Amino acid sequence: MRFRVFLHGKNAVIETDGQPQRLGFFTNRIVEASNKKDAEGQALALLESDEWLKDALLNLRDDPFVIEAEEIEEAAPREIQMTGFSWYPMK
Repeated sequence: MRFRVFLHGKNAVIETDGQPQRLGFFTNRIVEASNKKDAEGQALALLESDEWLKDALLNLRDDPFVIEAEEIEEAAPREIQMTGFSWYPMK
C-alpha cells in the first residue's frame, strides 16, 4: 500500500538571512508500506536522511530537533511525492 505521512518538524535551528532562527515545518512523504506503523518509520527515515536538511540544521546536542508523524493515510492512486517544506517561525 502507498501511504501519505504528514510530518511536523519542531525546533529546527536554520540560518535564514544570515542569522540562526528557530523554525518548525510541515511536509509530506509518500511511502510504500504494509501498514501505518511501517509507513511512519519509513517516512521518518526518509526525512532524517535528507541531505539538505541535515546540512542546514544547526541544533546542538542539548537542543535537539524533533520530527513527529501527525497524520498517516492511504495515498491517492496518482498522488506524487512532493518533498518541499512549509516553514514557520517558532516562538
